[in-house]
Amino acid sequence: MREIEVKARIKDINKVVAALQNKGCYFEKEIEQIDKIFLHKSLDYSKVGPGVPVARIRSSRGKHIFTVKIPVKNRLDKFESETELDNPGQMLEALKLMDFFEVMTIKKKRLKTKLSGDEVCIDQVENLGNFIEMERLTDDNVQPEEVQKELFNLLESIGVEGSARVFEGYDVLLYKSRLN
Repeated sequence: MREIEVKARIKDINKVVAALQNKGCYFEKEIEQIDKIFLHKSLDYSKVGPGVPVARIRSSRGKHIFTVKIPVKNRLDKFESETELDNPGQMLEALKLMDFFEVMTIKKKRLKTKLSGDEVCIDQVENLGNFIEMERLTDDNVQPEEVQKELFNLLESIGVEGSARVFEGYDVLLYKSRLN
């Protein structure tokens, strides 16, 4: 599956939630997610980009999901494959055998809804701040820049400013914040 997304920093979560509710959006109950991020031992985050696989084990509500993401044209346009794990410890061992290592843990609280059929997440990310992201799952025969433009136009329709837009995932943002 191909996941194309856009993301922006937000200051006032309540204002964004209200704007989405005014458009008829209903939110699921807030969830907490813990994401363990893995890279191959030959890489570091300065090399993450198109063609470089990043693995993740996400834990939330007692479930564990293993995901591999490979950026295609930019860091928010990715091929993605995921599966639920019965035993995350075994997956950790498998990753070690494949020479992957854990590079970071990302903790966040998330609110989810749908806008025009696309998923919208409002995230409070520990050590990074508050964000909104919008994603569309699609096939390979699309122009990601066009999809990202369309998605960000929807975010702007609820008051998200273009100057708040970010072009990287939480993992890369967290990595860069640690360099400063």
